[in-house]
Amino acid sequence: MIWMIQKRELMEEFLKRNPTTCFVAVEESEIAGAIIAGHDGRRGRLYHTTTDEQCRGRRVGGSWLNQPKSLRRRGITKVELFVFNRNRRGQKVLEKMGFAARTPEER
Repeated sequence: MIWMIQKRELMEEFLKRNPTTCFVAVEESEIAGAIIAGHDGRRGRLYHTTTDEQCRGRRVGGSWLNQPKSLRRRGITKVELFVFNRNRRGQKVLEKMGFAARTPEER
């Protein structure tokens, strides 16, 4: 219980620091997906993206990747998005959108 409260407080702090880079998609009063993004003043990061399984295939996830425009308006032109090796579906979506995998040495 204490861990959940601390986690919620950390998320609230993050959202206060990054009010224009985090988004929630809603369809018919239900959450369809979300993106949690931020920056350090130089480089942007997409920390978490998710699309509800029932909403997949409706381009909800693809619309998230347009959100880095809010980072670009702040002069941040480099954005990182980490995808687990086991997330083949996510990797395929990103590849179709023109993203390329990079090693830590290439960053």
